[in-house]
Amino acid sequence: MKKYIFYLFVIATILISPADSYTAELKIHFFDVGEGEAILVVAPNGATAMIDAGNLAAGYRLAEKLDTLGVKKLTHMIFTHHHIDHIGGAFNIVQKFSPDHLYDNEQDLTNKMKKSDPHRWYSDLVRDKEKYKPLKAGDSVMLGSVRLKVIWPKSPDHAGFNQNSIVLIVEYGKFRALLTGDLVQESEKELLLTGGDISASVLKVGHHGSIHGSGDDFLKAVSPRTAIISVNQNNIRGYPSSTVIERIKSLGVKLYRTDMDGDITVTVSRDGKYAVSTESESR
Repeated sequence: MKKYIFYLFVIATILISPADSYTAELKIHFFDVGEGEAILVVAPNGATAMIDAGNLAAGYRLAEKLDTLGVKKLTHMIFTHHHIDHIGGAFNIVQKFSPDHLYDNEQDLTNKMKKSDPHRWYSDLVRDKEKYKPLKAGDSVMLGSVRLKVIWPKSPDHAGFNQNSIVLIVEYGKFRALLTGDLVQESEKELLLTGGDISASVLKVGHHGSIHGSGDDFLKAVSPRTAIISVNQNNIRGYPSSTVIERIKSLGVKLYRTDMDGDITVTVSRDGKYAVSTESESR
């Protein structure tokens, strides 16, 4: 009888436990979208968070990539800031995958909307929806046992878009990944002054590896083992900077780039161990 009760208890525990209590893997996909950036976080329980959506021309290809991964609908869609190479793909992705929740940093776009049609359309598509909510430092977006913690900005009070980029730490067990949008050194220094722990195993390098980001003190504070740069081949602005690449490599960090490696996937187990796979390797 005791053995029978024990087995019933085990079965009941399994049935009432959330899926990600026994499913091990978190996946973070860093997509090759050409010029721009798009990242998909898939939690063990199947919840998803899309962070940025690439440029205007990338939306269709990005949708195909999500289809290939079996994504039918997005749980969360976060826009780190409002440069077109980060929000352009929204016009395809938001409409096709109908996110349950939409977020950005609530930076004032009034003047931009007077001069830029895409920004006016973006406001109609994202901010005018009931499911829209602004994010600021201290907020969190939960995907089951995965936490996306917002650590920047407190408020979007800088004039430029990059300085106000939403910065997220993805936390899953002992694993942490730092996603920096287009953060530049000016804001990196302010973020360091807050005194928060920004250490992470994986760093998504800010501003496509531009010389304007990834300062020495910032990189040392993060102390990553793996760094990923989202950038297109033959970038007209000269990204990524050779100086930034040397800074990263001098710290013994393994560097991946979407222009060389294609799509990059980080697979994380509950114990914090992770593996990196790339599209170029699969070819």
